[in-house]
Amino acid sequence: MPIQTNDAIRKYSSNTLILENNGASITSTSVMAADDLTYDLSTTDHADAPNATFALRCQFSSAPANNTPVVLILQALDIDGTNDEPDPDSGYQPRRSAVFLIKGVASSNLYVSADAYEIPRKGKAWLLNQTNQTISSGWGLKMTAFTYGPKV
Repeated sequence: MPIQTNDAIRKYSSNTLILENNGASITSTSVMAADDLTYDLSTTDHADAPNATFALRCQFSSAPANNTPVVLILQALDIDGTNDEPDPDSGYQPRRSAVFLIKGVASSNLYVSADAYEIPRKGKAWLLNQTNQTISSGWGLKMTAFTYGPKV
C-alpha cells in the first residue's frame, strides 16, 4: 500500500546539529557531556519538533560485548528562566532518553543511531558508558529533530 496524501509521515528538520565532534575518552560507568553545542528546538529550523534521531560515532581499543549500552541522557536547560536541571553524573541520571546498543568491535569507527521522543525543548546531551570498556577519544554525536505530520 503506498503512502497517501494526508497519511502521517516522519518529517525531519533541515538542520543536523553536531553536538560533539571530538569527545574525550569515556571510561566505563562514567558520564560525559557532548559539550560542543547545546540544542534549542524553538528555532525556525526545528519548529518545536518534539523528537530527534541521534547518531553516535565511537570506537573502542578493546571490544565490548555485543549489545552493551551507551545511554543518552538529555539535560533540560532554561526550565525556570535561565535555571537548568542539575548535571547528570554516574549516580544521577534523571532523563535517560535513548540507548545505543553497541556491537562488540574494536579499533574502527562504529556508527549507531537511536531515536528519542518528547525531548526537552532546550537541552544538553550526555553519554553514560555502560559497555565495560573505555570509549576512545574522538567520538561524535549528531542530532536531527523530527516530528510527524501529514504527507502533502
